[in-house]
Amino acid sequence: MTTVKIGRPTLEYRRMRGLTLPIGLTAALTLSACVVAPPTTPSVMALPAQGKSWDQFQREDVTCRQYGYQQAGGEAAADAATTNAVGGAVLGTALGAGVGAALGSLGG
Repeated sequence: MTTVKIGRPTLEYRRMRGLTLPIGLTAALTLSACVVAPPTTPSVMALPAQGKSWDQFQREDVTCRQYGYQQAGGEAAADAATTNAVGGAVLGTALGAGVGAALGSLGG
Protein backbone atom coordinates (compact mmCIF):
# COMPACT_ATOMS: atom_id res chain seq x y z
CA MET A 1 0.00 0.00 0.00
CA THR A 2 1.28 3.42 -0.93
CA THR A 3 1.09 6.28 1.49
CA VAL A 4 0.50 9.80 0.29
CA LYS A 5 1.98 12.74 2.08
CA ILE A 6 -0.35 15.66 2.43
CA GLY A 7 1.23 19.03 2.80
CA ARG A 8 3.16 21.44 0.65
CA PRO A 9 3.45 20.59 -3.05
CA THR A 10 6.81 19.28 -4.13
CA LEU A 11 9.18 21.33 -6.24
CA GLU A 12 8.57 19.03 -9.21
CA TYR A 13 4.82 19.55 -8.91
CA ARG A 14 5.22 23.34 -8.81
CA ARG A 15 7.51 23.30 -11.86
CA MET A 16 5.05 21.17 -13.83
CA ARG A 17 2.17 23.38 -12.77
CA GLY A 18 4.10 26.42 -14.01
CA LEU A 19 4.45 24.86 -17.47
CA THR A 20 0.74 24.21 -17.97
CA LEU A 21 -0.18 27.71 -19.18
CA PRO A 22 2.75 28.20 -21.60
CA ILE A 23 2.25 24.76 -23.13
CA GLY A 24 -1.50 25.30 -23.45
CA LEU A 25 -1.03 28.70 -25.09
CA THR A 26 1.57 27.31 -27.46
CA ALA A 27 -0.78 24.50 -28.49
CA ALA A 28 -3.68 26.90 -29.01
CA LEU A 29 -1.62 29.33 -31.08
CA THR A 30 -0.14 26.52 -33.16
CA LEU A 31 -3.56 25.10 -33.97
CA SER A 32 -5.11 28.49 -34.67
CA ALA A 33 -2.32 29.30 -37.13
CA CYS A 34 -3.72 26.59 -39.43
CA VAL A 35 -6.99 28.46 -39.96
CA VAL A 36 -7.06 30.52 -43.16
CA ALA A 37 -10.15 32.27 -44.46
CA PRO A 38 -10.67 32.05 -48.21
CA PRO A 39 -10.53 35.34 -50.11
CA THR A 40 -13.92 36.92 -50.68
CA THR A 41 -12.90 39.34 -53.42
CA PRO A 42 -10.05 39.67 -55.87
CA SER A 43 -6.93 41.16 -54.38
CA VAL A 44 -5.66 42.69 -57.64
CA MET A 45 -7.16 45.84 -59.11
CA ALA A 46 -8.29 45.47 -62.73
CA LEU A 47 -8.90 48.42 -65.00
CA PRO A 48 -10.54 48.56 -68.44
CA ALA A 49 -8.31 48.16 -71.46
CA GLN A 50 -7.47 51.23 -73.48
CA GLY A 51 -10.41 52.09 -75.74
CA LYS A 52 -12.94 49.98 -73.75
CA SER A 53 -15.84 51.83 -72.12
CA TRP A 54 -16.43 51.65 -68.38
CA ASP A 55 -19.92 50.17 -68.89
CA GLN A 56 -18.59 47.38 -71.11
CA PHE A 57 -15.84 46.67 -68.59
CA GLN A 58 -18.38 46.39 -65.76
CA ARG A 59 -20.61 44.01 -67.78
CA GLU A 60 -17.62 41.78 -68.55
CA ASP A 61 -16.52 41.90 -64.92
CA VAL A 62 -19.96 40.76 -63.70
CA THR A 63 -20.02 37.97 -66.29
CA CYS A 64 -16.54 36.84 -65.29
CA ARG A 65 -17.40 36.84 -61.57
CA GLN A 66 -20.59 34.84 -62.17
CA TYR A 67 -18.66 32.30 -64.25
CA GLY A 68 -16.00 31.96 -61.55
CA TYR A 69 -18.65 31.60 -58.84
CA GLN A 70 -20.37 28.82 -60.78
CA GLN A 71 -17.09 27.04 -61.53
CA ALA A 72 -16.12 27.17 -57.86
CA GLY A 73 -19.36 25.46 -56.87
CA GLY A 74 -21.53 28.50 -56.08
CA GLU A 75 -23.55 28.13 -52.90
CA ALA A 76 -22.22 24.61 -52.34
CA ALA A 77 -18.68 25.99 -52.06
CA ALA A 78 -19.79 28.66 -49.58
CA ASP A 79 -21.56 26.01 -47.50
CA ALA A 80 -18.47 23.82 -47.63
CA ALA A 81 -16.32 26.70 -46.38
CA THR A 82 -18.69 27.28 -43.47
CA THR A 83 -18.78 23.57 -42.64
CA ASN A 84 -14.99 23.46 -42.81
CA ALA A 85 -14.66 26.41 -40.43
CA VAL A 86 -17.09 24.87 -37.94
CA GLY A 87 -15.33 21.50 -38.20
CA GLY A 88 -11.99 23.19 -37.58
CA ALA A 89 -13.33 24.94 -34.50
CA VAL A 90 -14.70 21.67 -33.12
CA LEU A 91 -11.42 19.90 -33.82
CA GLY A 92 -9.45 22.70 -32.17
CA THR A 93 -11.68 22.59 -29.12
CA ALA A 94 -11.36 18.82 -28.84
CA LEU A 95 -7.57 18.93 -29.21
CA GLY A 96 -7.34 21.74 -26.67
CA ALA A 97 -9.43 19.78 -24.21
CA GLY A 98 -7.28 16.70 -24.77
CA VAL A 99 -4.04 18.63 -24.24
CA GLY A 100 -5.49 20.29 -21.15
CA ALA A 101 -6.57 16.94 -19.73
CA ALA A 102 -3.18 15.40 -20.44
CA LEU A 103 -1.32 18.28 -18.82
CA GLY A 104 -3.74 18.27 -15.91
CA SER A 105 -3.15 14.58 -15.30
CA LEU A 106 0.62 15.10 -15.42
CA GLY A 107 0.36 18.00 -13.01
CA GLY A 108 -1.58 16.01 -10.49
